[in-house]
Formats: sequence, structure tokens, C-alpha cells
Amino acid sequence: MKKQIFWAVLIASVCCCIAIALFEPACARRFSGNDIGRIR
Repeated sequence: MKKQIFWAVLIASVCCCIAIALFEPACARRFSGNDIGRIR
């Protein structure tokens, strides 16, 4: 049982890291292009 929980947590954290790595550049580009320019 403990191994299953360990692997579930490991896979979930890896998926989170991949999602952040994929979405972060797009978000940074979008915000730096539009919103930060508007705020300043």
C-alpha cells in the first residue's frame, strides 16, 4: 500500500511539474506582453 501511495504522489508531482513547465512560458509571455504594459 505504501508503495502505491508513493508512486501516486510521485506521478502527480511530475505531472504538476510538466504542466507548470508547459504553461508558465505562455502565461509569462501573455502577461508581459499585455497586462504589465497596461498596468505600467
